[in-house]
Amino acid sequence: MNNLRARLAAPVLRGLERVLPAPVYCGALYPVAWARALIHRGIKGRPPIVWPAGLGGGPTGRALALPRLPVYLNRTFEFLPDRLAGSKWRGYCRFIGLDPVKRLLDAGRPVILGFAHLGPIGLLRNWLRANGVPVAIFVGGEAHTRQIMKRRKDRWALFPDVALSFYQDQLAEAILHLKRGGVLAIALDSDNGRQIRVPVGGGWMCQLATGPFRLARRHGAQLVPCAIYNERPWHVAVEFGPPVGNDLLAAGDAQAAADLLSKLLPVLLAHRAEWTPQLAGRFSQTSALRAGAADDDP
Repeated sequence: MNNLRARLAAPVLRGLERVLPAPVYCGALYPVAWARALIHRGIKGRPPIVWPAGLGGGPTGRALALPRLPVYLNRTFEFLPDRLAGSKWRGYCRFIGLDPVKRLLDAGRPVILGFAHLGPIGLLRNWLRANGVPVAIFVGGEAHTRQIMKRRKDRWALFPDVALSFYQDQLAEAILHLKRGGVLAIALDSDNGRQIRVPVGGGWMCQLATGPFRLARRHGAQLVPCAIYNERPWHVAVEFGPPVGNDLLAAGDAQAAADLLSKLLPVLLAHRAEWTPQLAGRFSQTSALRAGAADDDP
């Protein structure tokens, strides 16, 4: 049903975008997204708070009356990856710290963007490509499982000669992408592969996947923390932190993970309402865990 709805929506959304100015396009679709969000709340109710109780004092700011509204607003952009580079959409995505990343790419340095499941991560690749960064996403599962509708959307991607995604059974291809000086985005809070627990203060620990650190160390990539979050309806921001130091990467996963988390955590804490269950589930409060202890999934 979802695939059918998306197939019907695609020509409508792309057709409207072609003829309408950006503010009119957004204004026309807002009531539709609002109605969908209202129906969703009526059927599903309010989603549970996913913020770990006691971590940094809990969520702040006014809770959204319709929590699904940003999801439906942002979803329309998933059908416009090739259009977001146009001047009409300039100003709908704010970048913080992008220039240093572009300088690394201009110098031919491979880059790994370490992100967490915060905010509209489904738009991260589209907005980066629209601003000249041909990033690929490393995702779980196998390549043959990619949904039909996602394959249809792939046809509209910018930089068509650069792969959009690499699955777990395409690790060799992902490594080759890095060796060619490419950009690879990997979820730090994935539960796949080896894990490491990092102290974040107040008795809290954060569990991260070690894959991004090991790939960066083995293949000479710069590991850069990255996050995307909503600022207001239709408008998002993508924020980058300083790269993890090469000396810390060489020292081991524990040191590199602590450095990266110290740079990314303030951004996560500043946007608490946009946490997902995946991200919240990575945090635990216990004294029984040994700081920096890495383990393998069973």
